[in-house]
Amino acid sequence: MHDGRFQTLEEVVNHYTDGVEDHPALDWTLLNNDIQLDQEEKDALIAFLHTLTDYQLLSDDRFSSPFR
Repeated sequence: MHDGRFQTLEEVVNHYTDGVEDHPALDWTLLNNDIQLDQEEKDALIAFLHTLTDYQLLSDDRFSSPFR
């Protein structure tokens, strides 16, 4: 996510479905608003999100460093 807390999409999905924990960067509207998904729905959501990955962009040297 935007602050680097999660390393995988699974962690992000679980963050929203298994109880959003308070954090200084968390929008207050997300507290106590868990998304209800069963494991099959979580797996389908994660599979869909993986289709949005642009591997060409990820390997492009022009975007490898935000400090260039």
